Amino acid sequence: MSADIEGVLREMSLAEPESVIRFLRKGDRIRKSAGVSYIIDDAEIYKQLGEWKDGEELYKSIINYFNSEERGRLFGLCGNGEEVCFSEVLKLKRGECLEKSILFQLALQDRNLCYLVRGIVQEPNQKYGILHAYNIFFSGRKGHLVDIQNPLVDNNGGIVPFTAPITGINDSGFFIFDKGFLRSEVFGLCSG
Repeated sequence: MSADIEGVLREMSLAEPESVIRFLRKGDRIRKSAGVSYIIDDAEIYKQLGEWKDGEELYKSIINYFNSEERGRLFGLCGNGEEVCFSEVLKLKRGECLEKSILFQLALQDRNLCYLVRGIVQEPNQKYGILHAYNIFFSGRKGHLVDIQNPLVDNNGGIVPFTAPITGINDSGFFIFDKGFLRSEVFGLCSG
């Protein structure tokens, strides 16, 4: 197990730059799936979300920005082998885990130490995990995993940001959460 979460992410960003991304800049390409990539054509596109004072407001702004009925219809935007400008996806207000994580990364990367992770999430009853994008941001030296695709819901139906304090990374590449974080799924890094 490693408690140096930032060190592991920094090393992964160098060794596996498509899986762990520290900075997104204009012109960068991010693979969505086989044959489809996004080009970051405006590194300040997050400003379309308006003003936000903290990570919770940013999280809720991103959730509210995307049209929930249009989730899952992204693949109709382009054929095989195409590159699509990220701003075109945002104009349609369509987004899944990767699109939301890109927007979070662009908004936060100049304010906080933050990584976009194209990793996996796995439920305890699943044999294998599924590909999933999320972010890790740091407040001081403490890492927090942020899953914008899967917010929590309070007793009144309100959105509660899914943020989980991280204490380490195990030898299999899965994040270890603070004992007080009571969720069943596990999040991991992908390599190769």
